[in-house]
Amino acid sequence: MAKRYKKEAVGQLPHVIRDLPVEWKGEWKTRFKVSKLVCDIGCGRGDFIVEYAKEQGDTLFVGFEVDSARVYDAVDKTIKYGVIERIWFILADALSVDQVFSEGEVDEIWILFPDPQPRKSKANKRLTSIKFLQKFHHVLNNNGMLYVKTDEDWLADYTISQLKLVGFSIVDLIEDLHRIRDELNGPESIFTEYERKLVYEYGKQIFFIKAKKAT
Repeated sequence: MAKRYKKEAVGQLPHVIRDLPVEWKGEWKTRFKVSKLVCDIGCGRGDFIVEYAKEQGDTLFVGFEVDSARVYDAVDKTIKYGVIERIWFILADALSVDQVFSEGEVDEIWILFPDPQPRKSKANKRLTSIKFLQKFHHVLNNNGMLYVKTDEDWLADYTISQLKLVGFSIVDLIEDLHRIRDELNGPESIFTEYERKLVYEYGKQIFFIKAKKAT
């Protein structure tokens, strides 16, 4: 059973890319005949990306994930719910995003519950640190959107400060997303398995940040 989770084996699954598809750079929308490109950084087991894909017909989704076991489960979900044709998974670190997409090619980037890396010595490993955000800013199109969810209040504050430094404007900050979830009708209302556990088992407050690439 463990063998199937090796990177080489998972890389053979449908719509999973092990070697960076640099030849697709700048051609994702034309290659797949879509008008919108959404990227999920650290997509995990695919809860969010699959639910979002159910609602979007003319959109291509690309999930970045380094954990092979999670990608295996994510592919299972895409097949189960019939959305595999609109989702690709890349077994790579988020720092490679600008090797995969050209400048201004992506419409939305989602970062859901990133590892907070609370130690200051590891701050540059945070997905919302400047070195990552600069790459995300580069591949987003003019007025492209970046969304972040976290249950850490300090990480929300940190993320906002870093976003502003890189050249994003903060469109919205919701400090308790679950409290107003019934009022929402966008993809931010999608409940992942991890988020459900945070809210119902641990009583966590969910912070949601919506930022726009400034032109």
